[in-house]
Amino acid sequence: MVAQDGSSVFTSTTITETTGEAEHEQIQEIEVIFGTFGRIGGNALDKCKNLQKLTMVNCNLEVISNLEPVGASLVHLCLSNQNITRMSGLSSLRQLRHLYLQQNRISRIEGLERFCD
Repeated sequence: MVAQDGSSVFTSTTITETTGEAEHEQIQEIEVIFGTFGRIGGNALDKCKNLQKLTMVNCNLEVISNLEPVGASLVHLCLSNQNITRMSGLSSLRQLRHLYLQQNRISRIEGLERFCD
């Protein structure tokens, strides 16, 4: 799928192509290295209820959103070497323990308050 700005969008079809699994409910890990996605699509992760680890490196992501569907399961999130300038929505990731954001130009991270307990 292509966004209005011409960049590709990470979708549920991308997940099927990446993992080889048509049924996303049992997927626990997704790893994408060297993709061309501007963002994660609105319903891309809807069926990934058991996803524990999401790794996307060098995928040209600019916007991080739509992670809510994996909020109850995601433990490890790696979004290194992207084009991210702002992070938000992390508060919905209730199980998150490992967050990797190296090689981005992030000026603001929102939603980390609950991790400071």
